[in-house]
Amino acid sequence: MKNLMDTQVTIPNLYAMGLWATAKSLPDYQKAVGSLGSLVLGLEFDDGVWMGALSSGVWGAFIQNKKDEDLKKQYFIPNDITDPSLIDSMLKDPIFGLMDNSTSKYLIQAAYRGIESDQSLMLMQHFGVEKSSFQGLLSQIKGNINTIKGLLIDYYKCPGEECTSKYLGYMQLANQGLTLNAPLPPIMPSIVSNNFTAFGFPEFSYYVTEIFWKTISDQPEYHDNTGFTEQQFEKLLEHTDTGCSKADYTLLSNRNMQAIFDAGAMFDQTQDINSFSPQIIAQFSFNNKF
Repeated sequence: MKNLMDTQVTIPNLYAMGLWATAKSLPDYQKAVGSLGSLVLGLEFDDGVWMGALSSGVWGAFIQNKKDEDLKKQYFIPNDITDPSLIDSMLKDPIFGLMDNSTSKYLIQAAYRGIESDQSLMLMQHFGVEKSSFQGLLSQIKGNINTIKGLLIDYYKCPGEECTSKYLGYMQLANQGLTLNAPLPPIMPSIVSNNFTAFGFPEFSYYVTEIFWKTISDQPEYHDNTGFTEQQFEKLLEHTDTGCSKADYTLLSNRNMQAIFDAGAMFDQTQDINSFSPQIIAQFSFNNKF
């Protein structure tokens, strides 16, 4: 009986398998609408973009280019964390280490959320650090966070003196304003620059400047009017609570997305950008809505 209980059993997720089987058979434009819907809902209900901005700001202002010994004296010794192997682990851990921008976010976000958060409990267990010492470390990092928070709210002109992932996310998707125009290093082209599991950049402005202008059209008349503000981009993705299209001019409309894919196929055949731009302008009512 014990051997049976200790045996690993694999149970298929029939729901996920069925969903994937259905998704594979959908036209590409419907897959694109579904992906966009998931993206905009993520901006509504997750604080990941705002947390990422805070973490990068704290790392750039207080941690970047600091030597091990400086960080040890700044964050660890004052909080009674003196074991050299523990300090080395908390600084250089490949997943949660404080010294690297792509991994420091976990400790910084734990400081933002507090000692009782799931993230803090997980990190205390991972590093094997005492709660009182860890709380002191988080309190010190929280002071850094408060400094950066005020700076970011002013710099990005966040409405209501509070930045949200939705506001910053549309800014980033529209014009890379969050990462390419950051007030502190690191300056990066994309919000997924440090995400090693992602492929391709989702920002519209990145596509325009690095692909459209360089490989599709170098005509000056297409350089002056090929951008969106974050307000226009939010309007272009206006949606219901379930991520569906809320108006006839959004990218979340299957009809509109199909028109874009059809126009792209036409361009692939003709290589004439003028062959489909009037169709797209009319389809989205750009002249009236934007």
